[in-house]
Amino acid sequence: MDSTFSATPKEVRLMFRIPVVLCLVAIGAFQASAQTPATVSGQSLPGMEALDEAMQTLMQNNSYPGGTLAVAFQGRLVLNKAYGFAKPGLFNKSPMQVDQRMRIASMSKLITAVAALKAVDQGKLDLDQPFAKLLGFPANPSEYADPRVLQITVRQLLQNHAGWTVDRARDPMFERTPACPGSSARWLASAKLDAEPGQLYSYSNINFCLAQQVIEKATGQKYVEYVKTNVAAPAGIKSWEFATLRGKDDEPEYVSDNGAAYSNLDFESLGGAGAWTSTAADYVRFLSALRNHGGRSLLSAASFAQLHGRPAAAASASNPVYYGLGVRARTLDNGRVNLWHSGSLPGTSSLGLSYASGWNIVVIFNSRVAGPDRDQATGDTDRLLGLAAGKTKLPAGEIAPLW
Repeated sequence: MDSTFSATPKEVRLMFRIPVVLCLVAIGAFQASAQTPATVSGQSLPGMEALDEAMQTLMQNNSYPGGTLAVAFQGRLVLNKAYGFAKPGLFNKSPMQVDQRMRIASMSKLITAVAALKAVDQGKLDLDQPFAKLLGFPANPSEYADPRVLQITVRQLLQNHAGWTVDRARDPMFERTPACPGSSARWLASAKLDAEPGQLYSYSNINFCLAQQVIEKATGQKYVEYVKTNVAAPAGIKSWEFATLRGKDDEPEYVSDNGAAYSNLDFESLGGAGAWTSTAADYVRFLSALRNHGGRSLLSAASFAQLHGRPAAAASASNPVYYGLGVRARTLDNGRVNLWHSGSLPGTSSLGLSYASGWNIVVIFNSRVAGPDRDQATGDTDRLLGLAAGKTKLPAGEIAPLW
């Protein structure tokens, strides 16, 4: 036997253990770096440091790999930045960029509501008409497990006041074969209501899939085409596209909390309930145009009032916070209102805030917090960014791109 190198069994075990330890150290260092947004790119006016600090805190506290933040005041873009990593892997790591489209999940619902109101402004749609009649579904009550479904209006769909309670854990829009749009008539025939239409708030993706079908029927256009022509284009938005299962070249990697970011998501069916992608800056353009900031106006004054109108349900009568048409609302004094919506899908979390004071803030991350702590993370995002906006000092000037 060659005695040039001999080792005891204990020494052999130590030799193999050392590389393992080094690997664990390296992985630990990588995980720590992934939690810290080491890169920041983009532009902002001077005096926006509090927003940067809030974003850094959110990234670190929630272990988000990357995110984008866009902020406007009275239609003037004051911050447009990207933080952390679009691809956070150990190899081929790449920083997040401000022009990367990202999934916005349920922030899509406000887009759908605005598209419906745009059709109202064009004289093509009446929100108080029963949606089943507009879609040409059977009118015979005997064909439905609960005939009251024939009374549900388009407005009640957009307010999540249809009257049914959909189990969020078994959402029919996330089944292998989604209940809508392909099987919406059959789903409606078997649906049972838990309250009279208009009296019960229950958040539901299928409401917005049905509303999307109504928009297509009323306008004679495919939903995506109608939104791009009548909502995106007037607001100067170019990035809006439906998400795809694998993502496109200008999107980041979506890092899931449960390993399912790229599976079991039928974006074509999810549609107006949660399928849009956008840059943060383009969604801020959208919110600004809703407020008639920067010389762009998407809706008539009457339709904007309908957007944040309070549902007729008794439960909403005295509550300062309620769900309007595709958006959450909080009433303030003198008829003013704050509007917001969050979004969440595997590998995605987003939040759009539109304040009566003139601030519009949009943040999108390429990951989300695990289930039990998700609502807390969204609340922290709302609170920290709102407080940061209040600490900013607004100098004269603008940053590119000019609106």
